[in-house]
Amino acid sequence: MMDVETEEMTAELAEELAANNTRRAVDTKTMPARFGNLKAVGQSPAHGFASFQSAFDPETLALRMGSGLHAVLFEDRPVIMWTGKVRNGKVWQAFKDQHSGKIILSAKEYARAQEIAAAVRRHPIAANLLFGPDTIREHTIMWEQLGRSRRSTPDVRGPYHVCELKSTRCAEPSKFNRDGAFRAYHVQLADQCLAIEAETGKRPEEAYIVAVESVRPYAVTVLQLTEQTLRKGEHLARLWLERLISCERSGLWPGYTEQIEVFDVPDDGFDLAFVDEIEEVQAWKERE
Repeated sequence: MMDVETEEMTAELAEELAANNTRRAVDTKTMPARFGNLKAVGQSPAHGFASFQSAFDPETLALRMGSGLHAVLFEDRPVIMWTGKVRNGKVWQAFKDQHSGKIILSAKEYARAQEIAAAVRRHPIAANLLFGPDTIREHTIMWEQLGRSRRSTPDVRGPYHVCELKSTRCAEPSKFNRDGAFRAYHVQLADQCLAIEAETGKRPEEAYIVAVESVRPYAVTVLQLTEQTLRKGEHLARLWLERLISCERSGLWPGYTEQIEVFDVPDDGFDLAFVDEIEEVQAWKERE
């Protein structure tokens, strides 16, 4: 038998699912496409469609800490403290609705965001890229590409550069290069360069990433993207936009594949990765 708390959570989940089922789907063509939408389409059209829907809320601890770091470092959005134990239930939803549009962090998350922000400010090159003369922080650009409305918000742009701030578990250059390529950071920066060019008529001469670790000692690494990398990113961004436009015209948003795929295990030995268990342990460590 379920206890009272489990029954309450089950009932709330049922209510949420019922609300999602009755919610009218958003017409993607009515919304400017952000980079996040393009990246989701790059994963699959189904993921792209979901990224436009208001019910699609992929909040994770990493994303929340990233938003909190931006808010604390750039001081552009208010931060509200959440003193509850869990982020679910009616009390949490009421608190979230009351502070809509604000960054909600626990006391531990806020303290960590402050420490990370301080580490970034202490790094002379990072501080100059983010806060140097004539820099513009988080200015939204509304533009058009291939006849499709677009929306882009670079973290920072200056007279000659664009820069993204990224929190990461590891900012060691070679490791971050692999991780950043996997997360399509080069595509994001290339897309932002196109947006800035569309608004100003001039493309940034340089593109940077300020990577800061989310755990002590909060090491900071500054990386400059090569021209070749930006060209690759621009090519991918265009392909994803073309896929989005094609899906919008056809009204079809398939998943990864529409056919049966082969599941095959190689003959050579390989290591088993218990990903779910590893991620669960990491999540618990981050809560400590």
